[in-house]
This record gives sequence, structure tokens and C-alpha cells, in this order.
Amino acid sequence: MIENYLTVLWRQGALAGAKPEHAFYVACGLNQTMTAQDILEGKLIVEIGMAAVRPAEFIVLRFSHKMQES
Repeated sequence: MIENYLTVLWRQGALAGAKPEHAFYVACGLNQTMTAQDILEGKLIVEIGMAAVRPAEFIVLRFSHKMQES
């Protein structure tokens, strides 16, 4: 869902880059942003990088969410 949203932003000109992979990235998963222990503890960690048109720097956001325990 995040990649789809960022692709729309890129098509609208909000992100710099000739291709979507030059404009942003989304990382989420085991051995990317989470360890096995994170998963066992119910943590969801997503990292998003974006090449915003202004300012001209790459922005990295890292989100962490503790999943509901049952």
C-alpha cells in the first residue's frame, strides 16, 4: 500500500527521479528491518526513503508499531 501511494506521488511530480526506484524505497521484513525477535514480540518496522523535490535531500522515515497482543 505504501509503494502504491508513493508511486502516485511520484507520478504527480512530488518525488524526484526518472524511475520510481530512484524516487523512493520501502523496506519491511525479516532481515531487512526486523529481526526474528522483533517478529516474535509483535513489532512491525517499516523504513521509507523518499527523494522529495524540495528539499533536494533524500528523506528516510522509520516507523515501528507494536502489534496487538491476543
